[in-house]
Amino acid sequence: MPLIYFFFVGILFSQSPDNLLEDGNSELQNGDLTLAEDLFNQALKIDPSFAPALKSLSKLYLHRGDLKKANETYKALIQNPRTKFVGLRGILKQKLAEGHTEIAIKIAKEAFNIKPAHTETQDILLQLQAESGDWRGARKTLGTKLKKGTIPRDIHRRRDAVLALAEAKELLAEGTSIEKQEAAIEANRLSPDLVPAAVLAARAYISRNNNRNASRI
Repeated sequence: MPLIYFFFVGILFSQSPDNLLEDGNSELQNGDLTLAEDLFNQALKIDPSFAPALKSLSKLYLHRGDLKKANETYKALIQNPRTKFVGLRGILKQKLAEGHTEIAIKIAKEAFNIKPAHTETQDILLQLQAESGDWRGARKTLGTKLKKGTIPRDIHRRRDAVLALAEAKELLAEGTSIEKQEAAIEANRLSPDLVPAAVLAARAYISRNNNRNASRI
C-alpha cells in the first residue's frame, strides 16, 4: 500500500470535519475510493451529524455500485431535518430504478412537500401521478409548477386541459354524475380548441338537458 495512504491516515485525527471532507472529495475525484471512504468516515466520527460527509459517502457508494450502503447513507440523511430532502431524493431515484412505482410516488410526495419549488422533484411526481392515473394529483402538482415559476402559463394551461380531459374521460366512463359533468366542462373551459374535451363537454351539457350550451361548443 502506498506510503501516502499511511501519511493521510496518520494525520486524520488532527483535522477538522471540513478538512477531511475536502481531502476525501479530492481523493474521490482522483479515483481512490478506499482513502476517500476513510476520510469521510473519520469526519463522521468527529461529527456524526456532518451531512456533507454523508452526501459524499452516498456518491462514493453509488460510484462503487454498492446500493445497499448507499441506501443506508440516504436513510441516515433522512434522520436529519436539514438533509431529509437529499436522503429522500436518493432513495426515490433508487426506487425508480428498481421499478417500485408505488413506493416512489409516496417518497416523491414527501420530498415535494419539503421543497415544492424543486423542479426535478416536481417533474418526477407529475410523471408518476399521470402514469398512475392520479389526474387530480397531477393537476395540483402542475398548479404548483405554475406558482413556483417552473412552467410558462400557456404551457401550464394546455397541459392542465389535457389532464382535465383525461380525468373527465375516466369519470364519464363510470357514469354521468354532477361531479363528472363538471370535470368534462372544466376540461373544455381550459382549452376550448381541444376537440375531445369539447365532445365530452357537449355530452355533459346534453346530460343536463342544456342543448343551448351544447350547441355552442
